[in-house]
Amino acid sequence: MISQLPELRNRYGTGHGRPVPSIEAPELAHLCVDTTFVWIRWAVGRLGHLLTSQPAGLARELNGPGIFRRGQLAARLRAMDLPGLDEADQHLLGVAVARRAMGITSKTFTVAEDGVEGCANDRGLDTWPAAYRSGLVEGLFLDRAGFVDVDMWAIRNAARVVAPHPAAADVLRGLAGLISQATWSARFAADQSGRDQIAREMPGLAGALPDAETQAAWVAIAGQPQRAARLLRAQPPRSTHGVARSSRLTIRALSGGGWLRRAVSASHASRQGRPHPVVRTGTNRATTCPAARCWRSW
Repeated sequence: MISQLPELRNRYGTGHGRPVPSIEAPELAHLCVDTTFVWIRWAVGRLGHLLTSQPAGLARELNGPGIFRRGQLAARLRAMDLPGLDEADQHLLGVAVARRAMGITSKTFTVAEDGVEGCANDRGLDTWPAAYRSGLVEGLFLDRAGFVDVDMWAIRNAARVVAPHPAAADVLRGLAGLISQATWSARFAADQSGRDQIAREMPGLAGALPDAETQAAWVAIAGQPQRAARLLRAQPPRSTHGVARSSRLTIRALSGGGWLRRAVSASHASRQGRPHPVVRTGTNRATTCPAARCWRSW
């Protein structure tokens, strides 16, 4: 009936040279009005279900302050048929779920259980497809601003999440490339004991991965923070002034404070009898500052 309303309006309604409706059966007009209201109530009632089934909408909720109760995320993913989505949408949801699970100041445990640990405990790709898994791994290592922010919970789950992926080695090599261009988050930079624990335990988790190529890619990621830390320790400042300056620069570089400013002051550089090293932003970051080289190596 709804599909016939435009034709009824064109035939009997106003317009088309008719100043007043020409319908001869008033009960038909009432039926058309009632039918329209029924359709509107049905459409409005379906609107919520339609919005919750959109991957982009769920990703926005995960990136926002919305509340997720236990089991709610799992039900949403089933309702939108996660395995049937495009790979881009699967990856988008994986990244959003992992970053919401990690949180800004603390984890969102319900999302962590439903969206991360549920996937880590299931090696099948029918429920948790490959593109979703690769998105989870990325989100467990990199926060919303693109800074490296990872802990042992994330490391342990990332190894189990990526293991069933048909191209796990490629996923890890791609992740290594993203990490190499990122700085440390403030939380990760301040947690030296956590970084030390990751350095000790992450290589041992390679045994859960399917083949030697994937294991090598995993171990290569595990070695990056140690190399960065060794580089900082290898070149201590030469004066008390330099210690304070270098400490401030290191905190700024490793806390994800945005682009790096001048590495040391011009006066300090001149007192040391060496060129003034300046850190440039952009693709080619040429500098002699140890903290900046640490930033580049992660």
